[in-house]
Amino acid sequence: MAPRVEVVVVYNEPDTLENVFLRSSGLDRTRVSLIDNTVKGRSLPAIFNEHKSTSVADWLVFCHQNFRVFDADWLERIARLSLETCYGPIGVDESGRFVGRIQQTDGTFVGLPVDGADAVVLDEQCLIVPRPVYSTTDFDERFAFDLYAHDYCLTAACAGFRVKTFLMNCQHRSTLVTGDTKRRTYLDAKRTFIWKHRYKAPLFTTTFQWRPKYWSVPNENETLRTELALIPEGSRVLEVGPAAGHVTQALKRRGCEVTGLEMDAALASLAAPLCRRMVVGNIENLDLDVELPEVFDVILCGDVLEHMTNPAAVLQKLKRHLTLTGHLVVSLPNVAHGSVRLRLLEGKFTYGKEGLLDATHLRFFTLDSIRELFNRNGFEIQNLHRTRVGLFDTEIAVRPSEIDRSAVRRILRDPEATTYQFVFRAVPSGRSNSLADLRDAAFEPARERQRFATYSLKKSWGAFHKGVPDLIDARTWARLSLSTAPSLKAALYWMVSFLPPWIVSFLA
Repeated sequence: MAPRVEVVVVYNEPDTLENVFLRSSGLDRTRVSLIDNTVKGRSLPAIFNEHKSTSVADWLVFCHQNFRVFDADWLERIARLSLETCYGPIGVDESGRFVGRIQQTDGTFVGLPVDGADAVVLDEQCLIVPRPVYSTTDFDERFAFDLYAHDYCLTAACAGFRVKTFLMNCQHRSTLVTGDTKRRTYLDAKRTFIWKHRYKAPLFTTTFQWRPKYWSVPNENETLRTELALIPEGSRVLEVGPAAGHVTQALKRRGCEVTGLEMDAALASLAAPLCRRMVVGNIENLDLDVELPEVFDVILCGDVLEHMTNPAAVLQKLKRHLTLTGHLVVSLPNVAHGSVRLRLLEGKFTYGKEGLLDATHLRFFTLDSIRELFNRNGFEIQNLHRTRVGLFDTEIAVRPSEIDRSAVRRILRDPEATTYQFVFRAVPSGRSNSLADLRDAAFEPARERQRFATYSLKKSWGAFHKGVPDLIDARTWARLSLSTAPSLKAALYWMVSFLPPWIVSFLA
């Protein structure tokens, strides 16, 4: 017997339901349960718990009234999925990147279009849950907005289930993204959520944000690992922006005495027990000479200066609170990463909720502008490290089929094209850095081209071996490989991509 898929939609706006969700394709081939919440008047997690307690479906698909699917076969594809995994069209992975793909109301897309990608949490617009999960895992009724969906994914993962993306052609038609985040009930739920999942990595929600790296295990995150290596054991550390204190914990394990400076009061309350002292407020508005009448061996500024209106003034403030042998440890994102450049060539500079084009970034930096900022404010950059991420592996959606291959070749000649973050020590000094001081001596353009060509071949191979071979995608990646570092294998892949699909399926 074919698996039973039931779609559950809670609505409070009949017109939205009629004009958006009920216009989805394929609904005539499954059971759709419509729940009028103007009658129920209850939270979504409470309604979902009540409904799933009596359901006999193999799959429950919880959808919003303002969510629409254009694929005719999406429900049939759901029926073929693993019963040990929760799915959704878009989520966030362990690097804090949006994986999966969803179209917004204005027609733009969010997310890397990856099917079956591992995610930490999924968006609430569409949550696809198999019977083994929903029969054993309840929604936490303390959470509303998207908190309940994120919590559900994290709870299911703790129980041994997986969380993955399910690629579909869909659209989120809501004009309200965050809900009323000033309500007392929401603020209480936010605090409860942060505390409940304080040891998960990373956490992310559309109703409130923080830097995912601060919810990562430091030993498993290259940037955090590098930052910690630049901080001597037993140091007196001022941590600017500790969030919930995951790096603070690692510093304490190294024997450091940590003072925190955090502008989010809810997060500060979580990190405070780990700190000798916690100061709550915006560093740009605080009088540090009054609030922190002391000096530190190290001041950690991990991905914070880009959020400042005047980072130069902040550096001057911080300099006064270093010991004579003290230094800053700084990490900053590189806006000149190749993915940003390729996106600009398409005429697009789209802010996101995280990453290189985080909507909360007020300043953008390249290696040269970082050098200039620190030179101008009396710091010498030392021990410069780079966290590298491939051109097509960031949170910025770049479509390889729409890019100029010559642009890729040119970008790959730049040593900083794959630099995602710079991490370094900044020491008060009268010596200025030149760009030559900061160059990556290990960078070799030929090796970088070869690395990218190999990466493209793997992508081409993956496109051939999908359930239904994606020959256009395979051809695109093969041509990129050929154009950067020609090889017989790339030429063979390119030629095979012109064969009829049934022959490719047989060969694969």
